[in-house]
Amino acid sequence: MKKLLLTLLALLFCYIPAAFGTQELKQSTQIKVRVGPFVDVTDGYTPETGITLGAADEAELLKYNGAGTVDISSNTWAAVTGCDGWYDLTLTTSDTDTLGDITIVVQDDSTCLPVFATFSITTANYWDSKYSTDKFDVSVAQWNGTNVGTPDTAGYPVVTIKNGTGSGEIATTSGAIDDVTLVGTTTTNTDMRGTDSAFLAASAPTNFSDLAITSSTGKITVGTNDDKTGYSISGSITTLDGLNNFDPSSDAVANVTLVDTCTSNTDMRGTDNAVTASTAFVSVIPFIPRSIDVADTATYRIGLGLIDPLDDLPSTGEITPGTITIDRKAPGATSWTNVVNGAACSEAAGIAYYDEVFDATTGYRSGDMIRITFKNVAVVIGGNTVEIAGSTGLVFTTTIRSF
Repeated sequence: MKKLLLTLLALLFCYIPAAFGTQELKQSTQIKVRVGPFVDVTDGYTPETGITLGAADEAELLKYNGAGTVDISSNTWAAVTGCDGWYDLTLTTSDTDTLGDITIVVQDDSTCLPVFATFSITTANYWDSKYSTDKFDVSVAQWNGTNVGTPDTAGYPVVTIKNGTGSGEIATTSGAIDDVTLVGTTTTNTDMRGTDSAFLAASAPTNFSDLAITSSTGKITVGTNDDKTGYSISGSITTLDGLNNFDPSSDAVANVTLVDTCTSNTDMRGTDNAVTASTAFVSVIPFIPRSIDVADTATYRIGLGLIDPLDDLPSTGEITPGTITIDRKAPGATSWTNVVNGAACSEAAGIAYYDEVFDATTGYRSGDMIRITFKNVAVVIGGNTVEIAGSTGLVFTTTIRSF
């Protein structure tokens, strides 16, 4: 019966890491990982503090999809201070060179129960984008299941105009664009039609050449007019000179459809709903541990990572770090118990954060659910203040591992 109980305890310890997810490691990067707990083979619970890889029966690394079994008995190995039965193992760049899951196996039949730990090797771009400041590499391969066309110029997509009369569509007939209101310079067109009712050279009268137009003044000289009497200008202005009464310093022009380059205007209104250079965007990345060991007295840095897509990381002067409240709920409890109440957060480039030790001395217990609330966090982007967490708070949860 005792042997069966020890076997069940061994299986429980072996599968505890899987309940809290697999740690992701960057490909071909040396890193120190923690392996444990190592407990006595006889009673199944006493921590073993003298484990060495060189003396173990097996100390191996199993790579993804049978890619290889690596002897790690000579890797750097050290006991974790203050946490009996746990050890730091240094994985080399060759240990982490294969993408996919790897499994660390340490077995010493005469000393401890078997221990294994599983990790996931990811690409450098994925790891740096998720845990650092890199950006995911994205390439568009299909639109709605259809392969994207090969561009004529690299970096510029092939675009097909959508035919129709709705918003964002262009009305066409057999490949031609209908009802064009404004066209830029047309260099070659043998059948271009003029504006309706416009005066074209083909419709000019036969004596049109008798009109001499002076290029410097724009004045028209009439060579012969036998019927120039009896003409008058109607309205309040009765002379041609009187029409020259526009004062640019005080008069306004109404209903202007198209304006060329505007050199100075302090109150010009932009297009409705247009995105201007002052529009602010910010990406928020929560730094919340997925699960916490209450026996670990290390300080956890929890916070909100802030990235300005136009200017990388906001500076400390642009960040209002706000406050943090941390509550705990014991297993089976129906209410929350406060541990940290409205403490001031700190700021660094690109992050508003708070450092906390989640151990029994601070007030946490094994199996606790942890609720973390950020309030009144803001960042200035492009001269605009962007609220990240208001007075009602931005809430996250995590757990204290239960053993």
